[in-house]
Amino acid sequence: MNRTLSSTSLARDRYSGSNIYAFFDSRCSLKEVIQVVVSHEKKPFSVHKELIFAYSDFFKYACREPWKESGGVVELHDTESGLFDIYLRWLYWPNSLDRIENPGCTTTLDGARRVDVYKPLFDLYALGHMLQDYHFRNNVLNKIVMVARTTGQYPNRFAAFVHDMLPPASPLWRLYVDFWTGQSDARWLKTTNPADDCNSLATPMEFFRDILRRQKLGGSEKHPWEEDICQYHDHPRGTLRCADIGKRAAMDVEVEGDEHYSADTETTIGAPRDLTSGLDDVE
Repeated sequence: MNRTLSSTSLARDRYSGSNIYAFFDSRCSLKEVIQVVVSHEKKPFSVHKELIFAYSDFFKYACREPWKESGGVVELHDTESGLFDIYLRWLYWPNSLDRIENPGCTTTLDGARRVDVYKPLFDLYALGHMLQDYHFRNNVLNKIVMVARTTGQYPNRFAAFVHDMLPPASPLWRLYVDFWTGQSDARWLKTTNPADDCNSLATPMEFFRDILRRQKLGGSEKHPWEEDICQYHDHPRGTLRCADIGKRAAMDVEVEGDEHYSADTETTIGAPRDLTSGLDDVE
């Protein structure tokens, strides 16, 4: 049986299978649970309706009256279950994406250095676009910049992916063009790997045109993503920009207690765990 979370200033929603706790403020009372079937393997997930509606416009519109009449299950056949698992983890534990530490690098046959975590991060950004969750997209984009800053290795094989999976001039497209404009050197063009942007036949011509335009514009000595990462964020009309959110948060009444989020184990993007076990034990 699904019980209602107590409406207190500090409430913990416990998933017994993964020992993940999430903080919900006094306005949050989670009651109804919806079922989601993901990937062609039809892996089942459960999530609190009020929570996912607050972030995902896709779910908000998908769960209208005809959906209830069809059985009340949301089907995401073209979504990888591991990616959706990470998204749910982020919903309940917003700090989970911060658990990416020491992203691993591999050396390819042509001697180039690759950061393995870029692929799931770009996939997660596309998932955020599909789910119409700009909060999640902004968080994933921050992680991409953090990985680039930490490793000193920038992605150089995702132009076709970003072009095909996202709208024209999306924030990630602009960031990716700026990565190439600000960080590429002769080694990026000398690579022999057919998957790299400069060699792949799938790389759109718009990508190289945008790089040339960006180079013509010039700019400050500091990389634009370091100068103001918020310029790559989605902030729909009527919502606050990052700087304004920080000011508003500083004015909010302090919540009683020191601990907002906690977990018994570290979480990494490369090793998602099942969020659905123990859902009936929510207290």
